Amino acid sequence: MIFLLFIILVFLFWKFLFSTTTTNVLIPMRHVTLEDNHRILSVKVGTTIQVSLAGNATTGYTWSTLPVHGNVLQNISPWSYEPDVVSPPLMGTGGTFNTTWLAVRPGTCRLSMIYSQPWSPTAHPTPFVVTLQVT
Repeated sequence: MIFLLFIILVFLFWKFLFSTTTTNVLIPMRHVTLEDNHRILSVKVGTTIQVSLAGNATTGYTWSTLPVHGNVLQNISPWSYEPDVVSPPLMGTGGTFNTTWLAVRPGTCRLSMIYSQPWSPTAHPTPFVVTLQVT
């Protein structure tokens, strides 16, 4: 009887020690779009903030981030552009600009971006502002 208990315990220990299963860790994510312009959003420390803003890189316009003050957010992915998929493929179609931020400390932070042609002094930039309250 004791021997059988010993074998079962060894088996369970072995299975636990060399288990190949992985644990999925859910990282909280907040998706931010043009609909969130001028809003105050609450997120927790550790939340990934995925900013996705419509635009058209073929016109020379691009989204850029204004300086972020404080140490509440950290940029973890620079701006990237994904053109819209259309059929048939057309020149000059729009797409989405994306950037990713991480809430690293509690506090309040304003995330400000502009959509403009960086070389054009007469172009009127389109602002996007969202305030993040990190707890």
